[in-house]
Amino acid sequence: MMVGKTSETGEVRLGLMLYAPQQSSCSATITATKPRYEILRKDVLLSRKAPDGRSDGGDGQHRHYLSIKMVPKEIKVNLKVVVMEGGTDSGCKACAENTTVDVLDMDATESHPEMQGAMISVTSSDGGDSIVQGVAGTNGVANLPLFVLDPTKLVVQATKDGYRMLSTVVPISEKDDKQTIEVALEMMRVSIVAQMAIKVQSMEDGASLHGAEVTVVRNSDKQTVAMGRTDKEGMFRTELTSLDAASYTFSASMSGFLVLRQDISVAQSQPYDITLALRAPQPVLLRVRISSKEEGGIPVSAARVRLVGSRDSAGGQIMESDKIVISEGMSSIKGYAEFNIQRADMHLCMVEVYKEGWAPGQGVMPPALTNHQLESNSNGASKHKQRGAAGRQKTQTVNVGVSLVKVETQLFDVELLVAVGLETNTVGMINIDAKRTTLREVRKQLRSEQLQGVIPLAYHFMLKGVPCGVQTEAHKLANDAVPILVLMPLPTVKPWVRSITPCEATVVWEHPAEAAVGVPGGSAYVVEVWCGNQAEEHRREAVDAAVGGGGMSTSSECAFVLDMFLGRPLVAGQQYDLCVRSASQERLREAVVPLTLRIPMTDSSTQQQDTGGGVQQAHMDERVSSALHRSVLFYPNSSQWLEESVSVLDEVARVLRENAALRIQVRGFCNGGMGSINMEDELSWSRAANVCEYLVSHGSRPSQLELEGKGAQGMAVPPNGPDSFKNRRVEFRALFS
Repeated sequence: MMVGKTSETGEVRLGLMLYAPQQSSCSATITATKPRYEILRKDVLLSRKAPDGRSDGGDGQHRHYLSIKMVPKEIKVNLKVVVMEGGTDSGCKACAENTTVDVLDMDATESHPEMQGAMISVTSSDGGDSIVQGVAGTNGVANLPLFVLDPTKLVVQATKDGYRMLSTVVPISEKDDKQTIEVALEMMRVSIVAQMAIKVQSMEDGASLHGAEVTVVRNSDKQTVAMGRTDKEGMFRTELTSLDAASYTFSASMSGFLVLRQDISVAQSQPYDITLALRAPQPVLLRVRISSKEEGGIPVSAARVRLVGSRDSAGGQIMESDKIVISEGMSSIKGYAEFNIQRADMHLCMVEVYKEGWAPGQGVMPPALTNHQLESNSNGASKHKQRGAAGRQKTQTVNVGVSLVKVETQLFDVELLVAVGLETNTVGMINIDAKRTTLREVRKQLRSEQLQGVIPLAYHFMLKGVPCGVQTEAHKLANDAVPILVLMPLPTVKPWVRSITPCEATVVWEHPAEAAVGVPGGSAYVVEVWCGNQAEEHRREAVDAAVGGGGMSTSSECAFVLDMFLGRPLVAGQQYDLCVRSASQERLREAVVPLTLRIPMTDSSTQQQDTGGGVQQAHMDERVSSALHRSVLFYPNSSQWLEESVSVLDEVARVLRENAALRIQVRGFCNGGMGSINMEDELSWSRAANVCEYLVSHGSRPSQLELEGKGAQGMAVPPNGPDSFKNRRVEFRALFS
């Protein structure tokens, strides 16, 4: 006898051997058994000769293929349902919740002719269509034959006009096969049976709301009698039963809408059609002001501001696991961050503020917002309809203040000395974890502490006399530089315009002699010239570019003459952008200061000085021309300028103070790619406005300034390129009367 089990594919292989050489065949009985299936036996003839002329494969083994089809067993049950009349329904809690009825102690032997015609329906406990249906006879009994394949649970439901619908769960097992199961249902008579059809829609556009939660509460005992969600058509249907007229509160809620409650009195057994129109919450302009708690409430700029909420607004508080970020932004130079929000749970939201070097701050919504129409009722809905369904709600302005506190520097075991140029020229000391902190993180700490005015973007690190590149410093630990970290100045190039004519422009910059020490390519420069999306590069050695061709022992002045672009003469009135950078591999792109030129329409030598004392472009001195041809650079998606642009602002402010008749145009630009022209224009205007505020606060007169935001129209380079920082700028242009 051989025994085996089928695999996942329903196959099994059995090996048999014929020991009698004189016999050419023999018979065998194949028996297949499986729980819940009929036992199957089949006789087969095993022959030495392969059946159907098939080959044995050359190994002397003959293969027989047999297919067996097993039939599942059925559980046959006769379900005897006895429907009887109980007492009068007075709205008890068990009946209101339509709970399962205990049928073990009910008397199912008597006849109940009053229940004739009751509809009996049997369905599976996991839902789906009815398995069998029937009608109670003259004695209130319905016999329903059932056939099921596996043990299961069935829901038996009885309905009859004037009575409360009742259902119970009946388990079916293998031992019930060919048995009769008696089920007794005691139905309660009711006086009022009202069919409720509730439609939930939006008040603004009348659209049906799918998935809105509807709750019906009986006002007499505050008992919930119905609860559910609307279907795709925004409908929720239920049945309300009571002895006398009763008042109910219908409430509807959905994410993004205010909760609506409406009281309705049900006094007759008739269909009721109810429409609940949910209203969107009032738009809110949230203005968050971030200030310093220790410095007299001065504004804190460039702080990261987040508006957070909870996935489950019913909890009343924000749990860390359910926290979601609704919106985020950066604080302006005045310490403000604004958000346009329209949420029903706005009163549960929270403001979080983060800034490096400061302890995180939090702000909660004010009580004025908490008490502002968090729920709507039928009276509020009618007033809103009188204004028109398409009427816009007024925006409410909410002010939230958050105070930040500077954190004390964490003390570690290692205090790293910082020196510039030579190890003896120390500028300060920082406290770090040298075994875990990389040089890239040290650069960030230097940027926040600003040791004696040292700007780390203008330096590179030296480790044992060898320059440490930008990519290398991300992997080197500060422990490699203990006890002294030496910073070597980068050749930060700040070009200015010496002269400009319709045919050519001369740009000059200073070359520090010490910048070339130990730095490959430190004595060479690359001049990038951009016009729109086209660009060309020019390489200049510092010796060749030096004015007068002098030696390089001291700081010298380098010059570059722009007279051609892409092999063509310069175009009068055209804007050209120049970027002079060091050719050293150890340079930092962030230290480069771009220069914008606009070729004049006429030769400056033919211009006459304004007799009224005004400033003419032809007679502007070199310092004025140089100040106005430099740009102020900004952080991405922010109106906060970079630290290295402060010198540009101070120089422009000085020029305006010394030249009272000079008027300039302050033009803001952005990098583009924000997805909205309005947002790009707003950002460019904000940058130009912040620059004007700075200039006025440093002695300039407002009449000398003209503000303009260009959005992304004046991009100097492609927005996704490596030099896209040139687009985030504010430039100056002299105005002539």
